[in-house]
Amino acid sequence: MEADIDRGGAPQAAAVLGRKLLLRELLQAYRALRDKARPISDSSNEHYMLKHLHAGLGERDAMTLTPHDLVGYCTLRKQEGAGPYTATWRSAS
Repeated sequence: MEADIDRGGAPQAAAVLGRKLLLRELLQAYRALRDKARPISDSSNEHYMLKHLHAGLGERDAMTLTPHDLVGYCTLRKQEGAGPYTATWRSAS
């Protein structure tokens, strides 16, 4: 872990946590933080998007996701019928 930091990189999640850091865990943490300040309404677009991110990418290792992975996910969602706002919002987040 120290070698990663010495090289200017971030330590790998597995070295810090002893396991992968799944995207679903980050999404759950985000929701928990939002609930403290301003909860996300179940009828909001943000709720819809987070739900789909959780379903589509939730089991992926968050530390190894690349821009290419996210663009691929957005392309898949577009093919499933998601509109341009949805695909753009997800890739920008």
